[in-house]
Amino acid sequence: MRKPQTLTSPGFLTGGSTMAYEILGHDWQTHAPELGALENWPDHLKTTLAIMLDSPQGIFVGWGPNLRLFYNDAYRPMLGLRAKRSLGLPFSDVWQEEWQAINGVANRCLGGQAIKASDFSLPTTRGGVSEVAYFSFACSPLRDPTGKVCGLFCIVKETTAQLAAKHQWQASYHAMRRKVSARKAERDRNWSLSPDLLGIGRFDGYMRDVNPAWVKVLGYRRDVLLSRSFDSVVHPDDLPALNNALAALRQGEKLHNLEIRILTHARDYRWIAWSGVPAGDLFYVNGRDITVQKTAIQELETAQQALRQSHKMEAVGQLTGGIAHDFNNLLQGIVGSLDLIQRRVQQAQYDQLGRYVKGAMASANRASALTHRLLAFSRRQPLDPWPVDVNRLVMSMDDLLRRTLGERFDVRLRLGQDIWGTMCDANQLENAILNLVINARDAMPQGGSVIIETAIVAVADPRSDYLNDVAVGDYVTVCVIDTGTGMSDEVKRRAFDPFFTTKPIGQGTGLGLSMIYGFARQSEGYAKINSQRGAGTAVTLYLPRCLHPAPIAEPMRESPTEDRAAQGEVVVVEDEAVVRALIVEVLHERGYQVLEADDGPGGLAVLDSTGRVDLLITDIGLPGLNGRQLVDTARLKRPALKVLFMTGYAETAAAQGFLDKDMRMMAKPFTIDSLSREIHAILPCLKG
Repeated sequence: MRKPQTLTSPGFLTGGSTMAYEILGHDWQTHAPELGALENWPDHLKTTLAIMLDSPQGIFVGWGPNLRLFYNDAYRPMLGLRAKRSLGLPFSDVWQEEWQAINGVANRCLGGQAIKASDFSLPTTRGGVSEVAYFSFACSPLRDPTGKVCGLFCIVKETTAQLAAKHQWQASYHAMRRKVSARKAERDRNWSLSPDLLGIGRFDGYMRDVNPAWVKVLGYRRDVLLSRSFDSVVHPDDLPALNNALAALRQGEKLHNLEIRILTHARDYRWIAWSGVPAGDLFYVNGRDITVQKTAIQELETAQQALRQSHKMEAVGQLTGGIAHDFNNLLQGIVGSLDLIQRRVQQAQYDQLGRYVKGAMASANRASALTHRLLAFSRRQPLDPWPVDVNRLVMSMDDLLRRTLGERFDVRLRLGQDIWGTMCDANQLENAILNLVINARDAMPQGGSVIIETAIVAVADPRSDYLNDVAVGDYVTVCVIDTGTGMSDEVKRRAFDPFFTTKPIGQGTGLGLSMIYGFARQSEGYAKINSQRGAGTAVTLYLPRCLHPAPIAEPMRESPTEDRAAQGEVVVVEDEAVVRALIVEVLHERGYQVLEADDGPGGLAVLDSTGRVDLLITDIGLPGLNGRQLVDTARLKRPALKVLFMTGYAETAAAQGFLDKDMRMMAKPFTIDSLSREIHAILPCLKG
């Protein structure tokens, strides 16, 4: 460790090592007359110390007849606790307990003899612990300018750890040799008595030797087995796997449990599991007859597959039954209202038409919400992800949430500090929070408290937090906590299942929580429930941290759009004739010039044959070319083409990053006002 220089150092102590500073700060007057003040030290001592201090190898110097001790940083650890009091002391005082062992070496060196030793044993006490340490050293006499020996210079390396490792290796080696001998005798015995199929194979496809188990399992005599190649006894379907295994063995790889069928003397096949390892031009194999186990496994897999299929069909039946039930109710509202409208028009009774239209629209909007929840659960709903300030979004909902809950409920916002942004669809996040608050209200029939909490969390090990399938990383969390009735373990386990609800029939679709779960997973996050009977419920959304410096989005609020005349050239591509006709009529009504096509290739032909195009409105799920392929091809010639996608369902459209510059997307079904808003948003310069 280097220390900052605080004193003026003589030239030989300018290296900056720890020992240089200790030498500089030591009171050398206590060692007079041998040493005394630094400035009076002889030049050959200073030169020697400079060499010692700069060396990365452990070195000590014994100076004068008493061998006053100097040492460098690399030697210091060998002293252990002695390092605190050793500088300048006689060598015999420093190593007092060990002096008898090293006195002879020191005297021979002072007598002018250079000495070198390896793994020199030295009984020593370091840190209060007695041990035998080992050192390798080269010790030379240190001479003054007249040639007289004035000390010793010693390069030292401790070899205690290396020597212990060597002894351990030698002990292990001899133990291994004993085990090898014992194993050879055991191997010979196993070769004869083992039920496993042991053998030595050649890479030409023949066995060099086999143990008696082969004869017992396959029914062939040993000489017959050795005379037949592998491919003559292996089931033809297994030959490719066998040849690949032999090729791998030739390359030095190991063979692990290759399952093949071998023809027996009784002309039937038995399953054999082989493992092998190469040894020069041969390989050793160890096999097992697994016919019984294989048959049992196949039967078990067949039974399990049938059970899984049964459970799957039961789940599909429950799901489709729930969907059919809800849609039949919604369709009844639509069909019944349209039927009454038709009857009243035929009867020239127009005064009640508005009520019937309102009823049909209400049912249609509920059907739209149901499909969006289904798409959210399946993680296929179209999202419009932007960086979202979660705290700002929650605060903007405060008044809405209080009005939704009513006076019997206490709403508290517990918003964390310095909350990161998150990349998600702000409107869908708002809907998820609102759904959770409504669930909390329903779980507290007598009133209570609802807390909306935001925080940040780093997921390092998803298993420790019971967050299945969650990627490691940073997340923003939004948690809705209630003081309601809580959930049983069974209800909590099924809470995210579609159409599962504990509410009475007609009071809930059972899609709220499944929609929230699907939104979180589609946003590359997670949803988690903590709940106990009688202790309330906390539902937490984990949304990934947004690292992109972009504007923070807020939910888009619906507002009425005035019909205004507009001008512009629009191409509409939609394969549903009724939908296409409605869109074209709306565009004509608002003053746009419209060209139309009913599939992807047709839309591309229209775009290639016309001049100015201000906007392309296209469905995503088109025949021939899908909507995104149509746009990518068209933009090769029209790179600035503005696009409004429509989708009822499209897997790729549900993914983040689907939309590029000058692209927007609408989810079907949509209202005429919504269509107008989207067109005006993407073509602001063409507004009337």
